[in-house]
Amino acid sequence: MIVDTQRDSSGLHITGDVASSIGDQLDSCRLTSSCCSALSSVLSSPNSRLTEMSLNFNNNLGDSGARQLSEGLRSHNCKLETLELQYCRLTSACCSALSLVLSSPNSQLTELNLDNNNLGDSGARQLSEGLRSDNCKLETLW
Repeated sequence: MIVDTQRDSSGLHITGDVASSIGDQLDSCRLTSSCCSALSSVLSSPNSRLTEMSLNFNNNLGDSGARQLSEGLRSHNCKLETLELQYCRLTSACCSALSLVLSSPNSQLTELNLDNNNLGDSGARQLSEGLRSDNCKLETLW
């Protein structure tokens, strides 16, 4: 087993050996923004080996969740290369934080899927700032 997830009123607790990929094991899990603090801690852990994470179809993650994830994504310990956030009810309100991830010298992201969210023109403009950074390693953006 790659990861054993347990949810309770305080959020998400990740136990077990978190290997290189959570894959789609967290898709459609009804995760909320409060779970993203735990996920961010995993990403910034010195022992993290995660390179792929899919959080698709977690409609209640929202902008707050994306901002919390961004903190872990900027950590020098984070090795995540692929992040999928389809159908997570993201808006332009989280794009500044995501742009900071893209421009961070610590970020290893090469693929970011933001498909089927409501980022709008404002969100696209904010993301483009990070994409223009010399530190940006992103190769694929949906």
